[in-house]
Amino acid sequence: MMTFKKVALAMFVFMTGTVNQIFAEEKPNVIVILADDMGYWDTGFSGGPVIETPHLDKLAEQGMILTDFYACSPWCSPSRSGLLTGRHPYRTGIYGPITLKDGPNLQGLGAEEITIAQILKDAGYDTCHVGKWHLIGKKGDPTPNEFGFDHAFWTEQDARSNILNPAGFIRNKTPLPKLKGLSADLCVDEAISWLKNRPDQGKPFFINFWAHEAHSPHGTTDKYKQQYRKHYRENECVFYGMVSHMDAAIGRLVDELEEQGQLDNTLILFSADNGCEIIVGNNELDPRRDTNHGNAGPLRYWKGFVYEGGIRVPALAFWPKVIKPGQKCSEPMSTLDYMPTLCAITKQAVPDRNVDGENILPLLKARAFERDQPLFFWSGGRDRHSVALRDGNYKLMATESFGDLELYDLSVDIREKKNIAAEKPEVVQRMVAIAKRIKADVAKERDSLDSVSWNSSFLLTPEERKKYKKEVWNKNMHTTLPDKKN
Repeated sequence: MMTFKKVALAMFVFMTGTVNQIFAEEKPNVIVILADDMGYWDTGFSGGPVIETPHLDKLAEQGMILTDFYACSPWCSPSRSGLLTGRHPYRTGIYGPITLKDGPNLQGLGAEEITIAQILKDAGYDTCHVGKWHLIGKKGDPTPNEFGFDHAFWTEQDARSNILNPAGFIRNKTPLPKLKGLSADLCVDEAISWLKNRPDQGKPFFINFWAHEAHSPHGTTDKYKQQYRKHYRENECVFYGMVSHMDAAIGRLVDELEEQGQLDNTLILFSADNGCEIIVGNNELDPRRDTNHGNAGPLRYWKGFVYEGGIRVPALAFWPKVIKPGQKCSEPMSTLDYMPTLCAITKQAVPDRNVDGENILPLLKARAFERDQPLFFWSGGRDRHSVALRDGNYKLMATESFGDLELYDLSVDIREKKNIAAEKPEVVQRMVAIAKRIKADVAKERDSLDSVSWNSSFLLTPEERKKYKKEVWNKNMHTTLPDKKN
């Protein structure tokens, strides 16, 4: 016969177990922060020696630094497409940065694509996008609201005129007049207002904050320039201050979550859409465009290249309930992994289509993980190499026809200085076979799209580039720049 004490104890164990199970299954809030044109050393936590980013550094200290994290493309629009869908950008017909002027209209993100926002909305989340979008090619293309965002405060491309007092913002589908303030502050103000005014405060939320910083046109206030003026020129102070004001805005968003009691149950993922921008002309830095001062640190080259400087970006993951403070993870991962990882976290099925990312939740939990296939990159741009494959410590680079092969061991040669392809023929052979298989699979889907013959200057012939006045895509942009020697 059970005594009263035994019954009470049994009830306590049952109820405690039930509560713990519910607690364990609680869906986290999710915030994805994407900086624009940010070099590997443009944050303090990633090793940058100049720009002060105390709020991001604190998140990194309390979470996990992702040292070998990649944008899925060295260009804006395809990188964003890949992040939202988990699919290689070429599968969606987005090959380069979309422009709404000069030449043929470029294909935006197709209505048939399924985004993270739609997945999380189906999982019971409120969803909000603030900041740059850059996935619309022509009038009539789907807006963020059609891709699962309940609320959107966005720009079609960059913050027009300047990041200080920007123009071009749209709230849902209503264009707004020129605004007063810094772009990052305006975006965070919008996100905080949305958070406070949600009808059901008990629902989990997803905020997709795609900052305009550090893309041109640059701007900041004296407050943020002042901290750099002792040692740097004015244009450098503008650039560095711009990154610092973005960091401060992120800090305000984190403070708001803490004030609402939401921070402990929030997953924050920070990365960038590609490496830093360097203005190029006649195979050298163009002194007339002394505006971009991003720092790729130890990495080779910058935005537009599939060398490390174009695709490897500063990144962190913060999630107090899961990620122990002070961790670093050197496993290769990319923005393509966001989709399947968030599906796993929220117990949603991965969309029934080709998804190239993988579930990296085990890495966030500091558990063993092995990729099903290496990270694959395929992008036209500033160099003859347009294909890359990261497999463990090895990085393979090649032309589209798999010529001009380069192989680097990133564990000892992060600068990609010594091409060891001739020394490791068996590694090259194995990686080329993998890259060809993945490329053929992506190409099969890409070639089924109408956009393949006309979409981007990356695929246009020299005659077509001339016709559409794409002078920027000249010969200089398609040959290796200085520092070619291995």
